[in-house]
Amino acid sequence: MPQVRNVLAAAARALPTWRAVLDVALFAVPLGTALCVLGRWTTVDLPILVAATGFVPVAVVVAAITTVLAIVMRRRLAAVSGAVCLLATAAVVVPRFTVGQDGAPAGEPLTVVTANVHFRGDDVAGAVDAVTSTRAAIVALQEVTPDFAAALAPRAAAAGYRWTVVKAAWGSTGLAVLSRVPVVGHRDLAIAGQPLLQVDVAVAGVVLRLHDVHIEAPVSRSAVRRWRDQLEALRRLLDERGGGPVIAAGDFNATVDHLPFRRLLGGGRKDAVVERGRWLPTWPAGRRLVPSLLPLDHVVVSDGLAAAAARTALCPGSDHRMLIASLVVVAAPEGRRPARREGLSDQRPTPITIR
Repeated sequence: MPQVRNVLAAAARALPTWRAVLDVALFAVPLGTALCVLGRWTTVDLPILVAATGFVPVAVVVAAITTVLAIVMRRRLAAVSGAVCLLATAAVVVPRFTVGQDGAPAGEPLTVVTANVHFRGDDVAGAVDAVTSTRAAIVALQEVTPDFAAALAPRAAAAGYRWTVVKAAWGSTGLAVLSRVPVVGHRDLAIAGQPLLQVDVAVAGVVLRLHDVHIEAPVSRSAVRRWRDQLEALRRLLDERGGGPVIAAGDFNATVDHLPFRRLLGGGRKDAVVERGRWLPTWPAGRRLVPSLLPLDHVVVSDGLAAAAARTALCPGSDHRMLIASLVVVAAPEGRRPARREGLSDQRPTPITIR
């Protein structure tokens, strides 16, 4: 019994300390959420601020919990400050879920998949099966290694992908595009030093341009600067397309809360997930007890295209979930009729390997 009393006495002495910690947390969490929201408009090259900005939707939920705790515990000042921060952050996040309630317009359906297959992935066969079994019209892949490309080729052909454009590389810069619709042109480009595949396909009587994108992760000050430069270079590249629908699909390593990505959405371009009023985090994936928290993968569409639906799916061996966007080709701009380019035929399978 004396030992029990001693333990209880020690716990009683420690209680005020835990109360003090909780009081600090009740102030700090909502304020931290507000700082995350402020990061949406900053251009400071701080990796921690860039990372925190991506968590704004998650932070809103955490701020709501701490505000409720402050009310229950009768911490009036903490409750008031938490409520103010919560309202400010909710004003940014909630409107995203009020759009996309109407049905998609009529047009030619087109399903596009983007998947970062992870160059260190430990289940190449599973990832290949996952991306080819979606039955999507177009599949954009990132972090495609030569080994992955070798495993992909026969499986893609068997799955009906008659046109493939592959630029494999060791490391994280390899890219590939699989298509069931005719490929009529392609270019191997770079945006601020980062590889990009540009592929033109013939769909519904128009030439649609697809950009397979993988933006560098902003994990250091210098990487943040390159990240901004690459997103800006991509924006300029998309602006160069005078007419005809355009898609940019891939791993942008950015969310709609990041200012450089929101600038990318100018000129009538839309994020397919946001257009449907959804929040679909794609990273991290494949980790026990850790849910996906950040929507880093996107399908961005121009005028002439609309989003009908969007969902994610597991990609075995990858740290990203696949993003599957059901689109509709709603317009056929004048002068953008299908044409054969760069010697490619729309009548036969065309595997293309860029070295």
